[in-house]
Amino acid sequence: MQKKIAEEWKQPDLHPHMAYVAALLQDIGLLIRLSNEPQRYLRMFQIMRETGVSSTEAELQVFSNMHYHVGGLVLQTWNFPSDIVFAIAHHHSSSFDDPLTQTIQIADALYTSDISHAHDPSLDPMIEIWRSRFDSADSAALLSTKL
Repeated sequence: MQKKIAEEWKQPDLHPHMAYVAALLQDIGLLIRLSNEPQRYLRMFQIMRETGVSSTEAELQVFSNMHYHVGGLVLQTWNFPSDIVFAIAHHHSSSFDDPLTQTIQIADALYTSDISHAHDPSLDPMIEIWRSRFDSADSAALLSTKL
């Protein structure tokens, strides 16, 4: 979805292939946590289920820092392009008007069912615009499909 948004949005300095790579890596911090500390990772979901707190709150309770910080640090260590590192490190915080970070946040908001997922609130109007664009495209695709 990030790549499609990047292709259609036509922002200067927003390259669809960068959006695609960032989409693949955006939650690498969660994967690292699951691989290295599976019991704490499961505890995070248990807290969410039992108390009803947001994923952000549960993550902070269990790990005391966020997966996107971990992901950004790992990608920086692995010498990924700074655009991708920045976008991953901020995909649940301020987008700083960075088109790649905004693209990731918009797609994440459209995809997730967790309405508590943190994102830059200034993107809410854009999220609704893209939601209607994708809903219209899905409707058009369904209408053009022969049964």
